[in-house]
Amino acid sequence: MDRSYSFCVARLVCMAAATLSAPFFGQAAGPPQAEAGAAKTYRLAYQFHPGETIRWSVVHQATVRTTMQGTTQTARTRSESIKVWKVVGVSKDGTEFDLVHSVARVKMTNQLPNRAKVTYDSTKDARPPAGFETVAKTIGVPLTEVRMTEYGKVLLRQDKSKQAPSRPDMPLAITLPEEPVAVGHVWSETYKLSVPSHAGIPTQVKTRRRFELESVNNGVATIDVAYQVLTPINDPTVEAELAQRLAKGTVKFDCDRGRILFQQMDVDKRVLGFSGPTSSIHHVMRRTEHLLGSEKKLASKPSTQQ
Repeated sequence: MDRSYSFCVARLVCMAAATLSAPFFGQAAGPPQAEAGAAKTYRLAYQFHPGETIRWSVVHQATVRTTMQGTTQTARTRSESIKVWKVVGVSKDGTEFDLVHSVARVKMTNQLPNRAKVTYDSTKDARPPAGFETVAKTIGVPLTEVRMTEYGKVLLRQDKSKQAPSRPDMPLAITLPEEPVAVGHVWSETYKLSVPSHAGIPTQVKTRRRFELESVNNGVATIDVAYQVLTPINDPTVEAELAQRLAKGTVKFDCDRGRILFQQMDVDKRVLGFSGPTSSIHHVMRRTEHLLGSEKKLASKPSTQQ
């Protein structure tokens, strides 16, 4: 097995695990506040009810194109899954929540270099095909238990599955501003990561996820999201490790119901010289989520989707 093939396989296995384990942000809600002068403000805060179960349909598509020693190989993966949040506890004042995150089912297809396409459907396959055993063990079991505040601050987190490792920069829910904000308001979350370098010595990297309230129309708030690297990077190996994180996209909140209606995140990043002067790797990814049961409202307000 050559190095570029191994690199593609490792990348797709990592993406598959992240697709199932990463909750991909959270929920925010709350009715708009009274307009004060020209600057109308909105309160973004989590609202959950005891015993409530919330489901999203998630589609994740990724392509990794690797060139090494003059040979280019492409690996592709696509997964369709149902993400589940179960609310197991709410504080008396409604400001703290206990949540359990799981994945109800998944259909995943891998197309690796020089191999036939392989598909795994958790609703049909009693035994997963080779390479899907780790994914199969994450279906229908608690992956993460978390206690968080109404503004998304994590007070306690426990990852229950060894098959779906957590990433510190992919929290269950985004951190929300603790005061009403107007359109144009910007806030962020910062993270420190340890990333392998070309020399094999971990490099400490500071990153952040930046949010901006872009608009609020017909009761739906649109938030622009971008993942950014703050530490100057001069090592292509480190760049390659970070490439799949560099997502940009949009989150849409139903302010009336307190639910995320839709999310889309995209990555399109090429890194040169990650394994020799003529090597390159190109990540292309798109991940979308739709709240199940929200089709009627989304259809009635097509302008809220981009």
